[in-house]
Amino acid sequence: RAVTGEIWTAAIQAALDRHGTVSIPARGHPYYLDAPLVLKSGQSLIADAKAEIRLLPGINTCLVRNEHLVAAPNGPVPANTEPDRNIVIKGGIWTTLATSPDNWNGNLRGRSAARNEVPGCHGVMVLSNVCGVVVRDLTIRQSGAFGVHLSNCRDFLVEGLTFEDQGRDGVHVNGPAAYGVI
Repeated sequence: RAVTGEIWTAAIQAALDRHGTVSIPARGHPYYLDAPLVLKSGQSLIADAKAEIRLLPGINTCLVRNEHLVAAPNGPVPANTEPDRNIVIKGGIWTTLATSPDNWNGNLRGRSAARNEVPGCHGVMVLSNVCGVVVRDLTIRQSGAFGVHLSNCRDFLVEGLTFEDQGRDGVHVNGPAAYGVI
């Protein structure tokens, strides 16, 4: 489907890279992304509760992920991985526009990237190889992928999430994971 809305990926990513924190205000139109927003250690992404952030049809990536993803679908995660630290995601309505089980709008999997994806990492929000992450007070709407996919995480808090027409697990946790509250 053709979308005529503004694409905000580059602007939001540039603000994150420059300031470390981005606030997304509510407005009358959704914010469209054409690639994942990548959060680095110490960064925060705070959206107004009514700000709607949508993935363009046919992109088939996550909407938000951390920078240094590490997954090990064929064995244990290497012990010497250095995690991203202290990441906060709060607020907003996040959607991939999967409007029904037969209409995913080309956004079924929620891969970590359009090219060179990290196998086993997929969802609306992908947080793998993170120590100290907070996901709070947001809505995942019309998604066919996991809402929040956590793997190889420690010291995490996920609370106050609302799921509307969610097609898969709301919060999916893969090990190793420790010291978390959902």
